[in-house]
Amino acid sequence: MEIDSEINETTPKEFKPSTQTCRAFCTAEDYDLKVLKKALDHKFPEYKVMPVVTSDLVHVEVSPDIGGGEIFVFTNGTFVSWGVQDAQVQVFMKNCIRGTAPVELFPAEEIETEDAEFTFDVDEPTDMKGDIIILNPSVPSPTLAKISFSHGLARSAKLSVLEGLLENYLSSTKRIPTLLLYGKKIPLTRKEILMKLGELLSFRQQLNLSAGESFLDTPDFYWARPELEEYYNKISRHLDVRPRIAILNKKLDYANELATILREHLSEKHSLTLEWMIIILISVEVGFNIVELSMEEKRLQTKRDQLIALEEQVDDGYSVHAPTVIT
Repeated sequence: MEIDSEINETTPKEFKPSTQTCRAFCTAEDYDLKVLKKALDHKFPEYKVMPVVTSDLVHVEVSPDIGGGEIFVFTNGTFVSWGVQDAQVQVFMKNCIRGTAPVELFPAEEIETEDAEFTFDVDEPTDMKGDIIILNPSVPSPTLAKISFSHGLARSAKLSVLEGLLENYLSSTKRIPTLLLYGKKIPLTRKEILMKLGELLSFRQQLNLSAGESFLDTPDFYWARPELEEYYNKISRHLDVRPRIAILNKKLDYANELATILREHLSEKHSLTLEWMIIILISVEVGFNIVELSMEEKRLQTKRDQLIALEEQVDDGYSVHAPTVIT
């Protein structure tokens, strides 16, 4: 081709392999894979559950009758389709993921996706070159390579959900620094502050304990499989996972500072409420004592008046019956 182009003074065309799409979806905080496997085995014959080497995923083979392809479902609320038609992916998500209760644990408000292109090439080693995943079908286990790339794609989709959650949290609290700057009152009730603190704790839990392991660490599956870990790391680098995590951590530090301010504000409000309650209780007690003393004073005054009246009666009686002295 290059010789012909030199003769014809034309530029050779860049080789572009025929590719298919693999797409990751994050739809929930976690999946119950036992429920999913049971549903696939008994209700959906078009999906065949394949044996896997790790317990944190379900490998599904899609029937050629509906277009074929593969789907890898992970416990962290993500699944990745390989060569599955878009319409069939939506059917799988609607019927098997979202339509089978309770596969989804804490569904996400917005579904995040991550795409990549892949191709098969018997003359190239399994790798990622540029934007394309190259799979050699003759290697001992192309399925393990797909799992590795799927893990990276799923991780990126999960990260997108967390990025959105943190952005929403920061947007809902962005007025607080300005209010503090101008010495104004934070317009949040005790219940709203507690909800904000709970929202941040839930986010940190998802970041650090997603699917029983830290989101920030390499999955245990790759510890004894360096070649698979390299596939996982390559797709992660391509999707800028580590820089995004670094940015996420910086934003999380800022969110933690805001949470500290909210906790202090809540503590001050609580202390102020207690102080006023104590003042009111003391005032009520003093009021009762004043009333009691006043009533006691009235009782004493009544007794004094009665004694004075009695003395006057005695004096009057003595003056009436006293003998007359004749001189």
